Amino acid sequence: MEISAIDRDFEDDDEYRQLKRFFWHKKTTTREPKTTESPWYPSSGACASSPCEHGGICTSREEKIFECKCVGPWRGIYCGIADACYRSPCQNGGSCLNVIDDYWCKCPTDYNGKNCESKFSNPDNGENHCRPSICNTGRCVSLKTGYYCRCPDDRYGDHCEKRLNNYKRGSSGRQSFDELLEQFKRAMRDEILTDDDDNDNDA
Repeated sequence: MEISAIDRDFEDDDEYRQLKRFFWHKKTTTREPKTTESPWYPSSGACASSPCEHGGICTSREEKIFECKCVGPWRGIYCGIADACYRSPCQNGGSCLNVIDDYWCKCPTDYNGKNCESKFSNPDNGENHCRPSICNTGRCVSLKTGYYCRCPDDRYGDHCEKRLNNYKRGSSGRQSFDELLEQFKRAMRDEILTDDDDNDNDA
């Protein structure tokens, strides 16, 4: 490979070397078959061009195939992608997923927050009573002393756990008026009883 005047001017610039490696890789992979494990390099040894970044250890698997063993919070073919989950930020049994420039914690049912650090409130505290998936495919509406589930067209029941058998979108297969009325009455009764209890305590 020829070293041009531009290469000499920028040979210490990391960004320039990465771009050069990327374009060299594109140029060489159009001429030779590509593997799914790592890119091809035209040198006599796959690790001769030092393809691994951030202290990654290069291992030649064949003459033109390499593998980088990444260290610390780095991952990817060249160990050039920061692993946001490296320090296990998710608490209380949450599982960490890398997303663009960040991480996302998939929390267990009883926890929420960026790192699954907050436990859902106790229903006796009069706070939010809705928990993930409590209404299955429905929408949970938190009340002062409980919650009720607003079900989609094809579901019914206290937790939207029952499916309408002959439901077709656009048909009249919704919850019956009596079912909705009963659900609403139950929710309002709970609200009124709590308001009466609060008034008795104030007196």
